[in-house]
Amino acid sequence: MIRGRDSPPQNHRITKSLSLAAMVQLDTKAVCLHQYPLKDHDAILCLYTETAGLVRAVAKGIKKPTSKHRGAAMPLTLNTVSLARRQSALFTLRHYERLESFPAIHQAIERIAVGSTWTDVLRWLGQENDGDSAVLFDALLEALYELNRPQTPWVGTSIAMHLYLLRWAGYELDTERCVISGAPLDLDHTPLQRFSPSLGGFLGDMPPGTSTTAMDTVKVSTSTVLLLNNPFDTRFYTHAIKAHRFLAYLWQQQLEKPLNSFDFLQHLLEMTDLTTIVADQSAHGQLARA
Repeated sequence: MIRGRDSPPQNHRITKSLSLAAMVQLDTKAVCLHQYPLKDHDAILCLYTETAGLVRAVAKGIKKPTSKHRGAAMPLTLNTVSLARRQSALFTLRHYERLESFPAIHQAIERIAVGSTWTDVLRWLGQENDGDSAVLFDALLEALYELNRPQTPWVGTSIAMHLYLLRWAGYELDTERCVISGAPLDLDHTPLQRFSPSLGGFLGDMPPGTSTTAMDTVKVSTSTVLLLNNPFDTRFYTHAIKAHRFLAYLWQQQLEKPLNSFDFLQHLLEMTDLTTIVADQSAHGQLARA
């Protein structure tokens, strides 16, 4: 077949069709967990999405002051995003729209720190193409809405969310029964409880003949355990630092990776007068939580 000089190649239309067919578009709700710098003014956004779980997307020119996509990189906000990709493993951000800014979170450094520990965990816990992502996404949104309420005790919200994430990761922490015998822990008369990292639970009174000398144990105050049982019981808020340290320890065991965001939260808690927090929450009538 003879074609003219200006005629397109025979396979031009086929190649174009294959290229279009290979393009995947994703329109979904998302929360930005983190951003990684890329060349020039670009960045890679780590998003947790409602329909696809963990997604990484290139945001071109997002670091420019005039970029219309700058807001998509703001952590602890809810957006709708339009993403597309062809052959690359990374999506490209095409459009975003802000749905919820959670202003009360961004006005308090303690609440920012709490939310950052959640996003830090989700970066390592989240899965790509996760069919159950909507469940975890809804839990994250519920926690963010609670954290955005100034009258809600942020300490309790933080602990409750991390316990939920641990259960999601398959870490069933029983704070009321012995991990070996199943007998109830003595939370009324024993000031310290023994936790076994290798067994993943607390140790109560052992059955006769059981040796615990070779077991690795960490001592945890009973008041801290009671706070884990009921994160919104303000009687135990003074143990919040120990509770968060214990949760950070569990995450380090689960993910085999230290989470620096917990260190910052610990530092803030040490600087915060938790007695004042308890008084404030009592004034708002937020003591009773299921």
